Amino acid sequence: MSKELPYFQFEPAQYLSGDILLCSYEAQGVFVHLMSIYWQRDCELTLFKAQRLIDSKSWDELLDEDIITLEGHNDDIIISFLDRQFEQLTKRKKRLSDAGKKGAEIKKNKATLKPPLSDEQPTFKQPEEIREEEKRKEEIIKEDIKPASPSVSKFNFRLSMTLKEFNPILIDDWLKVRKTKKASNTKTALNAFLNEIKKSGRDKNEVLKMCVENSWAGFKSEWLKEDKKVNTLDVAAQNAMEAIEILKQRELNK
Repeated sequence: MSKELPYFQFEPAQYLSGDILLCSYEAQGVFVHLMSIYWQRDCELTLFKAQRLIDSKSWDELLDEDIITLEGHNDDIIISFLDRQFEQLTKRKKRLSDAGKKGAEIKKNKATLKPPLSDEQPTFKQPEEIREEEKRKEEIIKEDIKPASPSVSKFNFRLSMTLKEFNPILIDDWLKVRKTKKASNTKTALNAFLNEIKKSGRDKNEVLKMCVENSWAGFKSEWLKEDKKVNTLDVAAQNAMEAIEILKQRELNK
């Protein structure tokens, strides 16, 4: 298949909206390299063989984020979107082959019904045979190129935060916190987070840093007010203690 169709369909928008962006740049590079090898080998590749071909420490990342999955006792690698393309192309190849055989059979049967041609008679392909063969090919091609229904792009939490100009390092750290707390990375959750930042009046990266340092999976502007009250009480208590110490010193000096 790799010789007959040396390319596969790759959609940047779908790639950028996937969990691959949660991986390091090294892991992303390994995945791109892996896709080429996987396709070249007709979508049949074991993890052991792939690791020998691509020496990298990023395999655990790709497996942990389910970018690639393993199947069977040989740990066969599964890359779903390439498997689907390969299956469709294999079916198309078979249909074209069957159509060609059917056309050849029809021509053969018609030839037996015709009288033998004399030496002076040229052999021409009959127009009706040409039309039938072309019609079969057109039907197969039309079936293969039917427009696919528009797919709804998957919301990408990390990409959306990056576009909002949050610090990339803080984003990665916070996503780890959210994963530990099993918080869902939905569009609704991100909008709620942005609204609370706006209410607080603080810089977005300042708030994000606090979330990371305190292991907060979410954020409420009220938390800053409560923290401010606690700090105010602490300062007042400290001032009172200092005043008591001063009074004690004065009593001792009398």
